[in-house]
Amino acid sequence: MGKAVIVMGSKSDLAWSKRIKETLEKFGVESVLRVASAHKVPLRCYDLVKEYERERTWSLSQLLVEAMP
Repeated sequence: MGKAVIVMGSKSDLAWSKRIKETLEKFGVESVLRVASAHKVPLRCYDLVKEYERERTWSLSQLLVEAMP
């Protein structure tokens, strides 16, 4: 159905990110988890966007940047 990239700020966000991934899968959305802090390594975040845009099967709107509740 759809695709999403879940971007975590650090590995400590993994438990929360997995919950997001599980919820997306219930709706038939394929997702991947990636780690990249926009505060610490902003160019890594930019590279992530470019990486998925190059595949032409992902768009910026499909990149989910998580925030801890």
